[in-house]
This record gives sequence, structure tokens and C-alpha cells, in this order.
Amino acid sequence: MTARTLFEIDNLRVVRPGAALPVLDRFSLVLNAGETVVLLGDAQSGKDVLLRLLDGVAERGDEISGTIQFGDREAKPASQKPRPSFPVAYLPAAASRPLNPRASTVSQLVRVIARKLDCPYGAALAEFRGALARLTGAPSFELLDCAPSQLDDVSWSWALLAAACAAAPELLLCDHPFLDISPASARALTDALLAEQKRLNFAMVYAARGPQSV
Repeated sequence: MTARTLFEIDNLRVVRPGAALPVLDRFSLVLNAGETVVLLGDAQSGKDVLLRLLDGVAERGDEISGTIQFGDREAKPASQKPRPSFPVAYLPAAASRPLNPRASTVSQLVRVIARKLDCPYGAALAEFRGALARLTGAPSFELLDCAPSQLDDVSWSWALLAAACAAAPELLLCDHPFLDISPASARALTDALLAEQKRLNFAMVYAARGPQSV
């Protein structure tokens, strides 16, 4: 049975404001359900631009051409920033902490899950607890139930991973997620991520620098 195509990017070209050369040029990619693609490159090589486009957003002022087709929808110009037709979760680097630094980590992440799943807070909380319990090596729920500013980068990474998996994505966008932690901790988190991918069968686009892999 042929796997369902999640998205197809064709001839994508992106030029940042004031740049002489495109950050992405004639870029094409097809990703099917359950597959993984790893994007390797230096900073400013276009990985972040691609992840944002796949999440349905883009920086203002970018000059964009080419098409993106999500699922069985009609292909649309990438400049229109088409939204995915399936659930997408985002897993950032540990250094990225966009939440309120003093409010509860758990409550903030659970509210994000509730919006993703369109479900009550209590149901989203149960999903987060369940995902965290499945992640071998993850800290306890009680340890994470504090402000993000009180968590070290490793614990914060586990919390983000649990939240991403609890959101039941069909596509997980990984933006250098384990760049800021030790190799041993990164390996443990990567193993847990791959176990969840096998269990949930989501596709991944994984951005990394250098010869890293998942």
C-alpha cells in the first residue's frame, strides 16, 4: 500500500529582504506519512525558512515563489503561505523558551495541546501525562510542574518533546531540538523521539547543523 503524501514542495525559491542571493533556490521535496527527512546546513542556510513555510508562516518581506501542496489539496503558490491540512507540531531547541518564564510550564504547554487537539484542558493534561510517561528517561510530571525559568535545558527539552507528541501530529517539525544539551542527553531524547515516531507514525522534518542525524 502506497503511503499517503503529506506535502510536495516544487521549485521553491526564497529571497530574504536585502539579500543578493536566494536562501532557497529551485528546492523540491516530497514527504510521505511516517517518513523522516534531515536537513543539514549552517546557520542561515534556509532550514528555518523551510520549517516556517511548512508550518504555514513566513517572514514578512521574503520574496517567495514555487508551490506547496498539502495532502490532497490543490497545489498553491508558496507566497500565499498555505496552511497544512493535517496536525503539525513544532519542536524547537532548548534555548528557545517562548513561554511566560514565571508561569507553570505544564499549564502553558497543556493549553497549547488543548488548542491543537481542540479539546478541554483536562483531556489535554491527560494526553501530556501519557506522553511523558511513555518517554523513557524523562523527568517526572511533578518535576516539570514549575516555571520554565526553573528548568534546566534537558528537563525543558523533555517537556517540549512530551508536548509535541501529545499533540498527536502527523508531521513534526524539529528545529535543532537537542542542539543545546550534552551528547548523552541528546541521544536519550533522540531515542525517545524515534520510539514515539514509530508508535504514532508521524513524519518528521529534522533540521540540524553538521554531521548530526536521527
